[in-house]
Amino acid sequence: MSNSAAIAFLQDLIRIPSVGQQEEAVADRIWEFVEASGTAQYFHKQIVPYATGRENIILDLGTDDTLPLLGVSGHMDVVKAGDEKAWQYPPFAAEIHDGVLYGRGASDMKSGLAA
Repeated sequence: MSNSAAIAFLQDLIRIPSVGQQEEAVADRIWEFVEASGTAQYFHKQIVPYATGRENIILDLGTDDTLPLLGVSGHMDVVKAGDEKAWQYPPFAAEIHDGVLYGRGASDMKSGLAA
């Protein structure tokens, strides 16, 4: 994957204002990305709802129980942005300035999800 594709995916995730009850949109975007990558056939997808609009996505790779297990975990929600006028850049615009990507979730946790 190119750096520009990875950055565009992260920007897509940041642009989803998943401040409680919107994690479903993040899960959907992650799965769309997997499908577009041509690797969906290697994954078993589970969507686990725990409240309206608040769903987690679990992607299992492989079915061999004799192999070691690696788990990667992350949350898809972000905290409220507060007064958006106080932000130098809009919190859900995922703008890049001087080589730095700004937005709610850019360092915690949507960047980890994108990785």
